[in-house]
Amino acid sequence: HEFDTEFPIKVIREPIGAFREISCRIPATAVAGETILYLSAADVDTVDEVHIYLNGVHLPLPPSIVHDILEKQAFISFSPDLLRSGANSLKIVFNCDVQGTTVGFVVNDAKILILPEE
Repeated sequence: HEFDTEFPIKVIREPIGAFREISCRIPATAVAGETILYLSAADVDTVDEVHIYLNGVHLPLPPSIVHDILEKQAFISFSPDLLRSGANSLKIVFNCDVQGTTVGFVVNDAKILILPEE
């Protein structure tokens, strides 16, 4: 399921705590099976630099997303209970500047994947 925004989302040279909030509409019939947040981002220097919240719940980033320059991807499993029928919000927060060593990051894509139950 696609988010209602144009990518890329750039959070660069902004104060710590700067964020972008995007939303995705999920039909009630879709919320069954395994749920995954797909995220593609560049210049994420540590998993603590960027915090992701789905409907207000923090989803920790895996180390696979970390690289100081290149674009990397992550697949983050989460409980289907976090999804709502209708609008779902994804908040992307510049959480820390890694002791002054980074000025931000870029999110190139995000999707909510719902895999059918077997």
